[in-house]
Amino acid sequence: MTLPRLRKSCAHLTCATVLGLAGTLSVLPQASAAPENSASQIVLPLAEAATLLAIPLTAESPFGQPRRDFQADLPACADAADIGTPQTFGRPDLASFHGSLLRDDSAEGRYIVKQAAGVFGSLAAAAAAQGELVTHVAACLKAQGLDRADNADSPGSTGRNWMFTSMNAATERLSWRKVENQENGWQCGLVSQAQGNTLLQALVCERNPPPKGPATELLNAMAARIPPTAPEAQAPGN
Repeated sequence: MTLPRLRKSCAHLTCATVLGLAGTLSVLPQASAAPENSASQIVLPLAEAATLLAIPLTAESPFGQPRRDFQADLPACADAADIGTPQTFGRPDLASFHGSLLRDDSAEGRYIVKQAAGVFGSLAAAAAAQGELVTHVAACLKAQGLDRADNADSPGSTGRNWMFTSMNAATERLSWRKVENQENGWQCGLVSQAQGNTLLQALVCERNPPPKGPATELLNAMAARIPPTAPEAQAPGN
């Protein structure tokens, strides 16, 4: 997959309106701090992700710095439109980061899968990044509702290109959905989880029928790949 092709497909995935967050919420166990250079070990490679999700992914675009692939035309929804962004991960205490964008190779493109993993210098830093995202997604939903109310009486108004919906938050995990406002448009599940000093995020987009819970399954698989911190060596005689 070439980046220009991806950007062309994502152009229709950019304008967004948000309603909520969805997905089954399973709370991951408490984790100790992961090694600070371990982000690249957490993201699933293409073959494993394709097998886990049972979808024909064939093209992979890894990236080593936070980046944005989806936009929102409602400014308050910028952080709800994507994962792995500089707004969420661009913090001075980010120790390592790795992401991957996966696609099928059909002419129109039916699947988009994105993973992002960031390892921070402390548990508090990862929790703070997640907490800010929860606040921003909730603000998006509120702004979306106000935007719809303000434009309800506008003649010929077609609304925003994206609708955000089904927000759910439990402890360190947050999930939500976004739906493209056009026939046979993209329907995406997004999930974000702070576990120890690591922030994990997954996005799965599919044209009809929409994905039910693959983003949560992908996030759980990423969490299982977090390497433990090596135990400190004890001094001789201890």
